[in-house]
Amino acid sequence: MNTELDAPQVGFVGELYIACCRTFASLIVELALEATSSVKFHAIEELGRLHVWGDGFEAENGGLDKLLDTSEDLRDAVIYLLTGIAHKLERRKLDYSECQVFS
Repeated sequence: MNTELDAPQVGFVGELYIACCRTFASLIVELALEATSSVKFHAIEELGRLHVWGDGFEAENGGLDKLLDTSEDLRDAVIYLLTGIAHKLERRKLDYSECQVFS
């Protein structure tokens, strides 16, 4: 019998993935105001790729964390990559915000 207690819990990696998706989506909203259509299209396409990757591991439902519990090296690699993505998104968002202030 499958109960809610059997379902994997979203852990650190899943939360990091979710934060990346939310940051990316909010950056796209900001880009929608000023960016060219090709930049917006590219950003939306990349967010879609991130969603496809995460959906494949059921990241938002704890599946990615459960999978990564089996390999510390793989877990560290995914954390490193997602942290890099989050850092780049935040930096881009800050750069964009600064441009808006000085316009």
